[in-house]
Amino acid sequence: MKGIKIKELLIKININETEEETIIEKTYKENEITMDNNYLFEIYSTYKRQAIEDIAKNIIKVNLLDDKIQARDLLMNGFKYKDIEYVALLTTVGAMKHENMELETKCDYFFINKEDEDFINELENIASCGKLKTLEGKEICINKDIVSRLSLLLSSGTMVYFNKPLKFAVLPEMTFKYINNYLQFAEKKIVDKNGKETTVIDQDNLRLTKHPNLEVKHIAMDGSGFMMPSVAGEISRQLNKGYRIDWVGFRMLGNASKGLLVKFDWKKYLKEEKGLDKLIVKDMWGNDVDLFEVDLVLNESLVKWGKLFSSYDEMINSRKDYPKYKKLFNSLCITKFNKKEPKEYSLSNYQVLSNLALTYSELYNLATEDIEVYTNLLYRNQDKEKMVDTLRIMLGDWAKNDEELEGLDLTPYTKIHQALQLDGDLVKVRNCKLLIDKMINKKINLMAGGRFHVKGNYKVVIKDVFSYFDSLISLNKSDYIIEDGKIKGIKGYISENGLKPETNYVPNEEGNRVLARCPLNSATELIKTTLVKNEMYDKYFNNFSEDIIFYAFDDFMMRQSGEDEDTDISLVIDNETIYNSVIEDIDEEGTRWCFRNQFDGKADKRVYDKEKKNMYDCILETAGNSIGRLSNNGAKISNLIGAIALKNDYGELTSKMQVYEKYKERHKSKYNKAKNERDVDKKKTLYIELNENFDRFVKTNYLEVSPEEQKIFTLKQFQEYKMYSYYTLYLQMVAIDSVKTNIKVDKEMEKPLNEIGIKKIKKPIYIYHSKYKEINKSVNYSDVGYTDTTLNKFCRTIINELGFKARKNELDQAKNDHIYTVMRSVEKEGYTLNDDLLISLGEIYKNYLKVSDLIKEPTRKLYEEKKNIKDELELTTINNKIALLEKERNNKLLTLSLKVNEKIDDDIRSKYKPKEILLALAKYRDESNNRIKPYFIFEFFFEEFKNVLAERAKGLITVYKLDNKGSIHYLYKDYKKELKEMTDINLSEEDKLKKREKLGEVKKLRINELTYIDIEEGYIITKKDEDVLINKDKLGHLFTEFIGFEDGNYKVVKREFSPKKVTDYKDAKSLTLFIEV
Repeated sequence: MKGIKIKELLIKININETEEETIIEKTYKENEITMDNNYLFEIYSTYKRQAIEDIAKNIIKVNLLDDKIQARDLLMNGFKYKDIEYVALLTTVGAMKHENMELETKCDYFFINKEDEDFINELENIASCGKLKTLEGKEICINKDIVSRLSLLLSSGTMVYFNKPLKFAVLPEMTFKYINNYLQFAEKKIVDKNGKETTVIDQDNLRLTKHPNLEVKHIAMDGSGFMMPSVAGEISRQLNKGYRIDWVGFRMLGNASKGLLVKFDWKKYLKEEKGLDKLIVKDMWGNDVDLFEVDLVLNESLVKWGKLFSSYDEMINSRKDYPKYKKLFNSLCITKFNKKEPKEYSLSNYQVLSNLALTYSELYNLATEDIEVYTNLLYRNQDKEKMVDTLRIMLGDWAKNDEELEGLDLTPYTKIHQALQLDGDLVKVRNCKLLIDKMINKKINLMAGGRFHVKGNYKVVIKDVFSYFDSLISLNKSDYIIEDGKIKGIKGYISENGLKPETNYVPNEEGNRVLARCPLNSATELIKTTLVKNEMYDKYFNNFSEDIIFYAFDDFMMRQSGEDEDTDISLVIDNETIYNSVIEDIDEEGTRWCFRNQFDGKADKRVYDKEKKNMYDCILETAGNSIGRLSNNGAKISNLIGAIALKNDYGELTSKMQVYEKYKERHKSKYNKAKNERDVDKKKTLYIELNENFDRFVKTNYLEVSPEEQKIFTLKQFQEYKMYSYYTLYLQMVAIDSVKTNIKVDKEMEKPLNEIGIKKIKKPIYIYHSKYKEINKSVNYSDVGYTDTTLNKFCRTIINELGFKARKNELDQAKNDHIYTVMRSVEKEGYTLNDDLLISLGEIYKNYLKVSDLIKEPTRKLYEEKKNIKDELELTTINNKIALLEKERNNKLLTLSLKVNEKIDDDIRSKYKPKEILLALAKYRDESNNRIKPYFIFEFFFEEFKNVLAERAKGLITVYKLDNKGSIHYLYKDYKKELKEMTDINLSEEDKLKKREKLGEVKKLRINELTYIDIEEGYIITKKDEDVLINKDKLGHLFTEFIGFEDGNYKVVKREFSPKKVTDYKDAKSLTLFIEV
């Protein structure tokens, strides 16, 4: 089941006070969103005994207002919309952070039709097997124990069903101790709002204190567990990805289980390596469990509501009270899983780069491969062949789901790619260049913001498997942690078979690496490590997916801002320059110190009342996203640390920023004049003059530094600002967990940052480019500023060398003549112009232009209005208006495109030959002698145009194959060029199909267990339960995620075989059908 559409609603409440009465007016703005399958939908569908697609209209997502009183009223009392009453259902941790400053909303919440109000109680019972009501009247951390657990029901994933219920052990949480040198913030004792004495950071005298050789307790397998190969095999079979599944992110119903499951045959390990045929340990309830008798090994950190049950047996038996949901209880919702093979190179980001001691030349050299790609695309290099080769390979990469282009319709680029494979001269066509340049512009901006390719990839993290199981084997009575007569944990130790501290294991990799977890705030969150070979890991994990990394029983995860193992990922970087540029906190005696947040784990508790008043208060108190603001503060501090150094005549190092601040103070009146100038153009002129004067002053009075001196200066800056960097990290950790702990970062907590004037410092300029959009809603250019730092300088260089202004002249010189030349070439075959065709074509084209212009007009007017606006605040406002209008415009253009296609099929294609049509397109002129624009030809007549290109190229396309001796270089790899026979793919039909699917007119199905009875486009299929029939004969069985739609008859509009290389139906392993709905 995919693509369930539900309404999203923005409710505005206006209160007008008059002498006679208070008038409350509600206005609504409706949108449609698409959600993937989840346990909420499955439970609701089972409850109603209807397909979720037929009842999803009863669920509505509401953007709650920033006004807490109004938002609380909506949650407590619901609302009425289009004569239907809605009541609050649930929210998610992610939705609680969904803040939109333009719309003045702080949080999203799901509501349900009041007719199904009883479903809320049913949902909570199924989610907890009836245990949630036992928490009523108790003082608990509501956000953590209730809200975040229920939010798991909305995790998107694929349901995997097991015929036989899985047996699992839930073991006590394992902890181990590790000694290191830690820096912690000094503490003080206060009395909190409840009159209790508590320990907090001494904000009045913020300082770091040293704690050498401090022994700290850490959790092993914090959110991770293990599955037997048989379980992984069944998941692989049902996901049907065509490769082996080695790890999954999962959700389990009835006990709020979530986390990571890693495939490991512990029974084989225990038997072959330890000579055991049983291993009995105590579970979290103190009962014996034999690990040879279970399919999964979980622990208390995975099974969030395990503490609500008295035993494993009670947890399992309580499911029998809800027999209707038996199938769901015997399932896992798979939210993530390993890739077939990870990418060799990944995109860096400014958070990593700004926290390294890189010189400008080192940073530029790191990006040279990406820079070369975009430099090759510039005409001024006078190498057309290299440009065409680069462009063809790039467009091929985009077609493979480029992570930066996610969510964009790549069909136009796919068309250009296919055309360029047939005819390289199309590279000089203006229409093609403009379209490609639009995407290149975005990528160049992102590169200026720190996104370029480095060797390495993202890997899911888990601690040492063998130290974990060996600790279970050696458990004795003293290793169980007992509190109040109950088991609260077990002790773990580093084993001989395990990993040594400060090393990691990745299948088939060795050597030095840098670990980076994002979001990343402080330099010391970047960890140096060594990937090692290990006999046991090589035996049991050598053939494993390489997008996993095993950590030793050390403090690496804690140092990566408390990284968990519930599918958290680390970027594992293989680059010597980056490795040698990691900043470590080393004092003058050579001792390395690590920052530790000793307050991690605190939470606010409230009474969980039946009416949920306190729950709603907790949600609204912590709603919103302060993480972004704190991340920007972290970037400002990293920017101070990464300042470019200057040297005076005495050899003393200082930052160019510090010199600038002193210079600015001396010329305060001139800078104030520029600052207060409201006219954007005049302001720009004044600042250019001031900057030129400052540059002359620097050249006269200061010297540039060597690379070694720059690195020394960066380390000095780190020591100067590290306390504020660590404090921002601490605040970020509080903010990230606030929706669970109900402890929010307030203004009082941020006060210490005022000591370095954090509010007055503008965000670094690279942040604007890193979040680049055509209409930028997240960061406005006026919010950022240039200061001389390594990453800012890199950013400015990239924009100057490759930015839009650097490419504009080339775009202006490009022409569209070649497209018309290709289409006119059919005259040589004897085709002549058909007047009736020309008239019909002209009418369709003119009408298309007229309607599309009307659709675009509101946005166009705002763009024109924007040209005359100089005031920065007004620019921000109009940009926000444009962004909202563009979404509406694009949906209308999508519908228009489908209507025009139908008209062309009826009036043109059904009556005239393809080459007649092309000739008419080439010869057409309107009353003003204007031609039909190439974008119209590519949108609606691409197949006709492509076929002529194919004839001219004798059916051969240019392709590029990886070859170590190849002469064409692109992003770290070499290619050779080959001619290959074209595989005919009708992209215009694919384009129409995608548009219809997006508008909900067509649905995609996938079918396995094929009987191979005849199936063609135009056939009528019958969906009955989980099977697909033709004339009452079974065609096959629906994949799990495609089951959830209403039984009935549907017309097939397209069929596809899988794998795609299959041409004979009998060889297909599965079938994809597109049906009209």
